[in-house]
Amino acid sequence: MNVELQRTIKPTLILCGVGMIIGFFFDYRISLSILVGTLVSILHLNRLERSITKGLANQQKLGGWAFMFFTDFILLAIPFMLAIIFPQVFELIGAAIGLLINKFVIYGMNIRRKEK
Repeated sequence: MNVELQRTIKPTLILCGVGMIIGFFFDYRISLSILVGTLVSILHLNRLERSITKGLANQQKLGGWAFMFFTDFILLAIPFMLAIIFPQVFELIGAAIGLLINKFVIYGMNIRRKEK
């Protein structure tokens, strides 16, 4: 995994923990959904980095790119599908928050880097 992406995992998991604690005061389903969404988001980012690195090295054909985007779409839909199929265990809002936490961390780190 890229060093830049490794730096984002720790703050993402810290924010995930904070979000889970806050969400637990409202409902345990929100906390569980935030955890699942964050883990899927980290997995997606790892897969995306590996696929793009392989693709830029011309080791991946056009069919591989299409398959990658299709599987990424399914991967990112998993927290929402779980929330829809099992509403007694998962929450849609928590899944969305969990998927977005990693993006907020990456944007925040890039903004901070540009300010230096």
